[in-house]
Amino acid sequence: MAGHWNAAFCIFQLQKFLQLFSVNEHAISFLNNLGGTLSLAGFLASNGNAFLISVDRAYSTLAPFKYKSAASIQRASIILSVAWTSAILLIVIPIAINIAPEGGTANLNYPYDLLPYSYGVYLLSPLLLLGTATNVVLYVVIVISFFKMRKKILPATSSLELRNRRMTRTVTMVIGTLLIGNIPIITMAAMLDNPHVPYLWSYEMFYDIAILCSIIPTFLNNFLYVWQLPDFNIAVIRLLSCHRNGIASFDTDISNRHVSQQRA
Repeated sequence: MAGHWNAAFCIFQLQKFLQLFSVNEHAISFLNNLGGTLSLAGFLASNGNAFLISVDRAYSTLAPFKYKSAASIQRASIILSVAWTSAILLIVIPIAINIAPEGGTANLNYPYDLLPYSYGVYLLSPLLLLGTATNVVLYVVIVISFFKMRKKILPATSSLELRNRRMTRTVTMVIGTLLIGNIPIITMAAMLDNPHVPYLWSYEMFYDIAILCSIIPTFLNNFLYVWQLPDFNIAVIRLLSCHRNGIASFDTDISNRHVSQQRA
């Protein structure tokens, strides 16, 4: 979901690039509204995912036996569906109410400008700050519990238990990078902009830095999964090998048909 947020933010930034050329204003406005809405929904859903993963790993670390009996793919799918739907509705509904009277908005510099000011200040920003603070607490709990349990690992530990600990270690790294990346952008969204100042040391400059701080950790997480999880690495390799084998078999089939036609 974090990758989707990055892609949506690129759509939002694309309209700024198109403003340099003679592109239809309605198309630019559409990209502005679409990219901003998707960016906000993706960012909120990404933070929700981080919270759910933190709860999952904290539960599995502190109460492993209860976790084994309670965890299931069906339950996780339902929780994720509810979380993503809630994140989308929390963004789409207020934006629709805000822009519906005018049939659209002017080109905005920041995605959160699509939201009503009071909604962002009094509901969304406190919600994100509370979620980030909760993630920090859960992150500390996971790290402390993980290192305590790591000292108790026995040679007879089952492969399932080792896999669970490997997953916890990976999630600890991933959530840590997400927290480092998301705290600056959440802080900037809660601050006021002063547009009548030069770019250097301005709100816009720090906002751009915060965006980079959120994009870079998300990009690095892709390598963390491959590095830490052998199953994930094997799945990627199999996916690539299947793709290559499919192309090879397709080329072989075409060449065989070509040879058959020449013989005929």
